[in-house]
Amino acid sequence: MTRRHPDRPAADQYLHPLFAGHLSRRSFLLRSAGTAALVGVGGSLLAACSGSSSSTSTATASADASFPAAAQTAVPSVTARLSGSVAYVDYARGLDNPSIAVARNCLEGLLITDENGKIIPGAAKKYTIEDPTTYRFTLREGVKFWDGTTLTPEDVKASLERNASTTSLISSLYGPMKSVEVDGDDQVVIKLHSASAVFMSILSLATGQIFPKAFIEKHGDKIGTPGVGVMSIGPYVLPTTWKPDESITITRHDDYWNTDGMGTVESITFEVLSDQNSAVSAARSGEFQVEIGADPTTIKAYASVDNLDTYYLPSLQFVTYSMRTDKAPFSDLNVRKAFAHCVDREGIAAGLYSGNAEAATAITPPTQWPGIYSVEEARKKEAALPQYEFSVDKAKEALAASDSPDGFTTAINIPSGNALLRQIALNTAENLAEIGITLNVNVVPESQVTNDYIAHEADLQLVPFNADNLDPVDNLMYILPSAYGAGVGYNFANYANPKVDKMLDAYNSITDAAKKGQAALDILEIVNTDLPYFAVVWPYENFVLDESLTIEGFTGSQIGAWANCLRAKA
Repeated sequence: MTRRHPDRPAADQYLHPLFAGHLSRRSFLLRSAGTAALVGVGGSLLAACSGSSSSTSTATASADASFPAAAQTAVPSVTARLSGSVAYVDYARGLDNPSIAVARNCLEGLLITDENGKIIPGAAKKYTIEDPTTYRFTLREGVKFWDGTTLTPEDVKASLERNASTTSLISSLYGPMKSVEVDGDDQVVIKLHSASAVFMSILSLATGQIFPKAFIEKHGDKIGTPGVGVMSIGPYVLPTTWKPDESITITRHDDYWNTDGMGTVESITFEVLSDQNSAVSAARSGEFQVEIGADPTTIKAYASVDNLDTYYLPSLQFVTYSMRTDKAPFSDLNVRKAFAHCVDREGIAAGLYSGNAEAATAITPPTQWPGIYSVEEARKKEAALPQYEFSVDKAKEALAASDSPDGFTTAINIPSGNALLRQIALNTAENLAEIGITLNVNVVPESQVTNDYIAHEADLQLVPFNADNLDPVDNLMYILPSAYGAGVGYNFANYANPKVDKMLDAYNSITDAAKKGQAALDILEIVNTDLPYFAVVWPYENFVLDESLTIEGFTGSQIGAWANCLRAKA
């Protein structure tokens, strides 16, 4: 039987103790993914293992210490389960959840995070913040790409400009960046348009991906696809060719610059097993040993597998509905209120998540306020924001006051292989039916859902996010600005509120912790009033591991590497 680890976080134990003090504009966490990391509910994770020690961050999250002790012996190979195909591996193209599960272990940039979530030097051996809008990076000597070529400042410039280009899906993450310039043989200077509370975290995650300039020029829009792949400096090597619907094998980068962060697992094969029953049979026969972020329905199914252990970790995830505010029927606030009243957040957390999630009251999890509020203080303050209790009667009242009093028909696309999202949507659809709204739940390929994200044309979406850093506005900086709507960023609701835009801009210049906290709450109050998004749950994170394996030196982020933290159990 799958054993739930006794240290699964309780409601008041999301994060281990955090350092006190002011949360500066460079206070970071972890990863993804994210950026406002976009992930499947079952596909999240944490940042990278690291052996470096220097940092300028003042607020950090301790890594979870509940994993069994690790041995440092070599592990020749491990097989991990994926719920869907790996179409391409390049954040600039936009990645679905299975692709992120692979890419996060291969791609890396100028900075990394240590096991406590601090941003520290990576390919850049040091960095200097000369003023709020000028960052100078000095490259580490001898950093090698997988093909043996040496990293240069020109590679960094070409890569960051590509990440920020208008054709890049992560261009919104690079919105603060004004320019990248080469200075001498080993330095790069990044200029920002204005101060940013979150930009440095983007460079510390896989979203800061760096490729050779020559590789970019040669392969163009083929980068990340089977037959071309990518060329990175990261801890694991992605093959040039793979079978998207079957499997992909990554191998350890033995010339990885960070010898202290080198993995002991020599290769990891990701097998695509979208069917839950097939996955359980494969686990029972030992065909795979790892699944990261399995959804609760799958974890329940693994209960009959004796050789698997499940571990729960703190999380900065939230799952939210986005409602398109620029097009009827969801352009009507009363329609959005009616919808919100039909979402049974408590029932979803307790039932569908089996208690391994908390009903959300805002799109910023209570774990994301260190140096400002404790988790419990944040929970209370967010609960005091405008709320929409589960009530069919109140939903009927709101709909009656709308421009669609007789109801309407709409649809939502859910990725195949994610049974949990489908169950959440079906539960909501059942409640909506009682007030005259028909919600058709369509199960589609994960690639189609990714296209929905890119296009911003869906009336309704159910989106799992994860924060990258321990600042309460991290995700808000990407999912709220008007400039990131209409198909150019993560503002899937196409929400446009000039007041919120100004408040987000002003937030970047606040350094006092109390003022930051109040400013973030003021923004969240408007969001909970306007309802472009309606947060459903704050999930916990989980690792499903073969009983012979453990994790060492891990931090709680969404798109950082975990493969080099995987170990044999002592």
